Amino acid sequence: MAPFCYIARAIHRTKKEIINKQAEVDQPVLTEEQMEQMNFTLIEVLHTNKQVYLTYSL
Repeated sequence: MAPFCYIARAIHRTKKEIINKQAEVDQPVLTEEQMEQMNFTLIEVLHTNKQVYLTYSL
């Protein structure tokens, strides 16, 4: 019975790895201007305690 448990666990682990890999998103490539704007916004938020949402679209 032990070999079957090992196979079942290996299949479960492989399925989880495939699902996790499919959920990955490539890191966005930002221009220098976009980076500067984002940094400016984050610094402003730190000083004003405002709420900000950063989004990424493909």
